[in-house]
Amino acid sequence: MVQPGTAGSRPVALSRISEIESALGEAIRGKPDVVRLSAPGKAITIFGLVVALGLIVMKIVPTVPGHFTRYEWLALAVWCVLGAVAAVAR
Repeated sequence: MVQPGTAGSRPVALSRISEIESALGEAIRGKPDVVRLSAPGKAITIFGLVVALGLIVMKIVPTVPGHFTRYEWLALAVWCVLGAVAAVAR
């Protein structure tokens, strides 16, 4: 896991959402051999998902200090295109 201080909050929030969604999805689908979450564990997982989504929303809303600038949106678009090309090239 990459720590927030080394990579920035956006990629970390996205990776946390991915991890949380995976764990919660397996638990909801009832696959105890993959993930076992108690009721409090599910609540904490959902809370983590809300916090991670909040971090992403903070970067999108223009009135929040630290939001995406034009160049950061451009960099995100380039990375998304590169990721799509890499996924298709597999």
